[in-house]
Amino acid sequence: MTLGFQTEEAIFQFELSNGVFNPNLGHFSKKLLEYSNIYNPNSVLDIGTGCGYYSVFFSIVKNAEVVATDIDNRAIECAKQNFSKLNCNITALNGYLYEPIIRSIN
Repeated sequence: MTLGFQTEEAIFQFELSNGVFNPNLGHFSKKLLEYSNIYNPNSVLDIGTGCGYYSVFFSIVKNAEVVATDIDNRAIECAKQNFSKLNCNITALNGYLYEPIIRSIN
């Protein structure tokens, strides 16, 4: 299954893996993207990245530095494949919530 978003310059298609979070643009997704029009972050921590949809959005559309984490190995692998396919420089770490960030600092 694929999912994507479009900018003025390009269309970005994501591969989804079975059992990995699919941000099917439900209520939360729409609110997050609306909020992103108000706030333009320099950096984003995407906890529970799933397929990496939000990480790619903030990296490409908002030009933010992004670190993505997920406890599920399938999700991290799916996200890494999408980051590579879409030529995004996003750090993807496997672990629970903030734990991989703390581990990488120590």
